[in-house]
Amino acid sequence: MRKKHSFTHVKNLAVTFFSLSGGLILFSAEPVQVAPSDVLFLAHFDQSTDPAAGNTEGMRCPARITEGSKGFPFASGGRQEALDLNGSGKFYLLPAAGNYDPEAGTIQMWVRPQWQGNGGPDSRVFFQQIPTAEKWGSFNWEYFHIRKRGKISSFGFNGWREKEIPVVCERSDGWIQLAVTWDAEEDIRRFYVNGKMADEGRISDRDRLMPEQIMLGGPKGWNAQSLMDEVRILRIALTPEQIKQDFESNMEGKPFPDPAARAGEFRTYEPADVKEDGASMFVRTDAEETVTVPFIARDFQVDGDMEKEVWKEAVLLPEMKTIRGESMKHRTEIRLLYSNTALYIGAVCRQDMAQLAAQYDQDEQPLWNDDNLELFFDIPGPRGGFYQLIVNALGCLTDFKDYAQKIQLPNRTIRARRLSDRWELEFKIPFTSFEMAKPFSGDYIGFRFNRTVCSPPDRGSFPIMKQRGNNRREQIGKLLFGAMSKADSALRITLDKDSFLPGVNLAEAALENPGKTDFSGTLTVQAQNREGKWSRISEQPILVKAEESVKVPLKIPVNDPGLLRIAVLAKNSSGEAGMAMLPAGFVHAAPGIAKMKREAVMLKNALSVCSDVEHPVYRGAFVSLDRFLDKMDSFDAALKKALEEGTTVSAEECRDAARHIAGFQKYADEKRFLVWQTSPWEYGSPAALPPVRWNADAPLRLDFRQAGNEREAVCLIVSGLLCGNALDLRAVPRSVQKNGVFISRDKFEVYTEEFTADAGNVYSAPLIRTDGNYIHVAPGKSVRVWIVFDSRGVPPGRYETEILLKPAYDVSAASRRIPVSATVWNFALPETHEWPLQSFMWGPNMCNYDEAALLRLVHAFHMTHGWTQGFHYTRGFRTETGLNKLPEGVSFREDLVRTANQEFFDTAQKLKMKFVFGWNLPSDIRWYELMSERMEKMGFQPRDYVFKAFIADEFVKKHIPKNAESRQKIMDLKKDWWFQAVYLSTPPPTGATMDDIEAAKLPEFFKFWTVIGNLVFDPNRGPDVIRRLKQKGCEVWSYRCNIHMDKLPILSYYRFHAWEAYLRKLDGIALWDALEPHGDPFDHADGYDDGAVRYGIDGKPVQTKVLHAVREGLEDVAYMDRLEKELQRVRANGKSFPEYEKLLADREGILKRSNQAEVDDWRLKTGLAIDRLTRE
Repeated sequence: MRKKHSFTHVKNLAVTFFSLSGGLILFSAEPVQVAPSDVLFLAHFDQSTDPAAGNTEGMRCPARITEGSKGFPFASGGRQEALDLNGSGKFYLLPAAGNYDPEAGTIQMWVRPQWQGNGGPDSRVFFQQIPTAEKWGSFNWEYFHIRKRGKISSFGFNGWREKEIPVVCERSDGWIQLAVTWDAEEDIRRFYVNGKMADEGRISDRDRLMPEQIMLGGPKGWNAQSLMDEVRILRIALTPEQIKQDFESNMEGKPFPDPAARAGEFRTYEPADVKEDGASMFVRTDAEETVTVPFIARDFQVDGDMEKEVWKEAVLLPEMKTIRGESMKHRTEIRLLYSNTALYIGAVCRQDMAQLAAQYDQDEQPLWNDDNLELFFDIPGPRGGFYQLIVNALGCLTDFKDYAQKIQLPNRTIRARRLSDRWELEFKIPFTSFEMAKPFSGDYIGFRFNRTVCSPPDRGSFPIMKQRGNNRREQIGKLLFGAMSKADSALRITLDKDSFLPGVNLAEAALENPGKTDFSGTLTVQAQNREGKWSRISEQPILVKAEESVKVPLKIPVNDPGLLRIAVLAKNSSGEAGMAMLPAGFVHAAPGIAKMKREAVMLKNALSVCSDVEHPVYRGAFVSLDRFLDKMDSFDAALKKALEEGTTVSAEECRDAARHIAGFQKYADEKRFLVWQTSPWEYGSPAALPPVRWNADAPLRLDFRQAGNEREAVCLIVSGLLCGNALDLRAVPRSVQKNGVFISRDKFEVYTEEFTADAGNVYSAPLIRTDGNYIHVAPGKSVRVWIVFDSRGVPPGRYETEILLKPAYDVSAASRRIPVSATVWNFALPETHEWPLQSFMWGPNMCNYDEAALLRLVHAFHMTHGWTQGFHYTRGFRTETGLNKLPEGVSFREDLVRTANQEFFDTAQKLKMKFVFGWNLPSDIRWYELMSERMEKMGFQPRDYVFKAFIADEFVKKHIPKNAESRQKIMDLKKDWWFQAVYLSTPPPTGATMDDIEAAKLPEFFKFWTVIGNLVFDPNRGPDVIRRLKQKGCEVWSYRCNIHMDKLPILSYYRFHAWEAYLRKLDGIALWDALEPHGDPFDHADGYDDGAVRYGIDGKPVQTKVLHAVREGLEDVAYMDRLEKELQRVRANGKSFPEYEKLLADREGILKRSNQAEVDDWRLKTGLAIDRLTRE
């Protein structure tokens, strides 16, 4: 749940009294004090447009600061200026992220109108949401905004609403304060003028979405024509009283204070107010009915038999009645008892058993569809809650606590039996099942019992319901726990104190015996802690004669400040015979001093691994731990002194300690783990720290903006801080269901990017996806978490959802909610087989892996070709040298050519993918005839598959003559088979020149040329190679292959590979997949194993950052291709968009500069441009 208010100190009005000579008292208002983390944006506009708080990344502000002290006259010293929004093109544009929260917030601003008369026909816009960046130049009137309406002197703030809100100025200098508050959960937005509420309305669905930008003023004819000053945006909704208080404080010349702590400064915890929890065992009830439950000294076994003797001691509830107050047609008898350990409920439910509805014979089923009893209990205390227990005639239970199903009420016992005219039920509920302490006489809990009979229909309750809806927390009566003794000589005990404190409490107990016989027994002082456990403090014998009273002095030492209450009990042979209760007279904060202190020591010890970290967040944690422990030590010392001197610790000291516990616990809960966003393309570190200027309290929001059929990745770093030794989390995306569109949570893929070592360097490479999306953090350990949004099949639109970082099992840790905005533009990238640039991953030949799974992966990453190993179709996979050897003179097994690896080909056919047969294909032409026959029968065309054969891989000049005869024989067959050649850049005389290649007629045989990148992109040699091969009808691809691929630049080597090939009009690109001969694809230490993927123990491919960078490059060229086509289309219609043409013209410069931020910006602008052009 998000917080609604988080004021460090809330006041309706802070006042200072001044006594003047005339006796006049002045009231001075102070600004409402707001937690620094709740101040999203604050600009004073005194000397600069830079804000005192806020996210200024991408800010645009053509408006300027005034000159000559034209701002609101604050008494804060210095020149008081304002933002001049008077005139065309004067505006202040900001990113919404970090400056605005659509869920809840407050905007406050001072404006000084500069317009004449009624301001003209256009609206004067002071604030507006910009839903998407391309709409920044428009007035987005259908979204939330603040304006003066055109032609009339009236404000407006909420889309279509046309209520007259007069432009009112209460100051001679013309300044007006405007304010708006909103709370999406409450569905309310309120508009204020000069501290007074002027209007309110509901929040539209579009305004619940996070905009991309926000703007002060307007860029064109709807500019503000005003001066603006003291603008503040909060992420909490202030109350009307607080809006008025801020207005009055501003009127007195007091500006809004800067946030007390700025990002980059270490922050410690602040003591927090603690609610009085007292020692009461009571809850609020709204029904008049009270039922006193008798006490029994011994527990008994329940078996469903309501005729046991013990039930004669029970209280019988009055009859149940319908909502109309009429008696039920079916009689219900409910009896109640309680013991020292449990509450007992017995029920006799009479009805026609031939019509009994009892279809469910297991717990946690929809028992409300059966004949049933519903038992409602309102349990007090910090662990209490509202329980709904539904029981049917078979003794099955469905239980809720605070409306959450399946709490599995522990240790309860239910037994039922069915007779000819009724069913009976016995229900034993230990008090521990309710997480409540053992009650004493005079304590009570809330209750209501309901019964439902399905046929004939009959419903009733006690207390009587006033409206339908059994689970309403209404008509709750008191279930009072009765006296534990029936003795004639039971004492009346009164104490001269009404509460106790830590230390030594001196009290006097007055014992009155109203009976006719003497009372002889003991007087026991017992203490109950907040876990419900009792301990004896003292015990002494007493004698109180009949009809007399005595006074007994008591010395009650309290060395546990976590005690809930103290009971003074009189006991004799009959049991308890009188009681008085002393509640705690001081504030307590859970979990108490001792437990919180132990936890703080544990946290400090666990955090010691970070003792040398100088980051402000870590320094703040250490300072907070030391400060808290010092405070607790100080309280312990005061308590020890009080016990030694026979005094008590004051309630004020207890409150102060409790405030520190509450404040530190809140701080520790918020700092269990840290989460911040970073670039997916950096390699990072297992010990990464947040940016120094990072604000841990600033809201984090993920924003995806992409085309359809695209994957977009963001990267979070999750790091443990005050999590103890470790904490297991899970990242849980939420599905989206909006206007008939359902987007499964599986569209948000979650990976942890693990670290590997290569030649002494650490890299983040493999992306591991596990069921449950588990994340294991510890102090000082940073986990890189990728969230990848796959928009394939998602209709264009704007979607809002969230990702929860929730504890795997530690329920004491709060879940962290990360809002997610996903925009799918009005176009989709092409299907893989239609991609504007071909590509494939060069596969291994010594790895037993799932080729079909790899095919599916590379298809999802837009690669047009797959790879299959030749061994599958010759002698079967070779796990070790010497296995699966063929007979002398035999080069392949014909059965393998016809049947092997069928899943791979079926997958390729389904995905419309092409593929390459690679490595160690035979020289026997018969093999190619058989394989081609198999392919053609499946429907593949000759160019859908490529053979890598009849020349050495990365051949040099000496390899050319070999296999020349075989090549000629194949050419003579005039088959349209395609063969691949791999051309390395080795210079002559070892390497082959293009003259050598052409002389051997290799381009006539090999039509699929993969040329090493440093040759094909060489500005001197590359163009000639490309030209001469293409003249022969060949496809020319670039390939990149290297050892230690993790070390190569992500941007220039991987992502830009597709750029360079596309801009030079090559046919495709190829990269190395993997070579792992030694069996451990995650460790380079055992030999040469490298590539763009890893392979798991199940033979399935594992994604890497490298692979995603290749995908990004392929998506980039699809953007280029689509933008070129869209521009051609609109040019044909006589339109021009020079700013979009520039995106294409800038590509060579972007390549040269090789800046990741610039590439990301280009991609975003290109997507927005295409989206815009599709609407032309």
